[in-house]
Amino acid sequence: MAHQFFVVKSVISMEKIKIRIDDELIERMMWLSKLRLDEQEREKIKEDIRLLLNYISDILEINVSDTEELLYPNLSDNVREDIPSIEEKGREHLGNAVLENGFVKAPKVFKGE
Repeated sequence: MAHQFFVVKSVISMEKIKIRIDDELIERMMWLSKLRLDEQEREKIKEDIRLLLNYISDILEINVSDTEELLYPNLSDNVREDIPSIEEKGREHLGNAVLENGFVKAPKVFKGE
């Protein structure tokens, strides 16, 4: 299979960089993430990376030079008042949970001591 390069702009520097999506890249990603993937999963990951890079490249091509920067998304006074509530009210949401010494008792998750 021929190596396919994707040319995308770096989000940090906006300069174009080449990314080769091949078995070597997937092997390195598997090693870094401590994952084991079979051949079918590796091919799926390659395709997903290609789609993701194409998507990012498309987003970076959008011209936003005429768009005003939005620094404070919530400029309205349309917010609720922050009223402290009583902690005990949260216990209503626990329903049939088993409480022990004020804590929710849950099944053991870790083996060992």
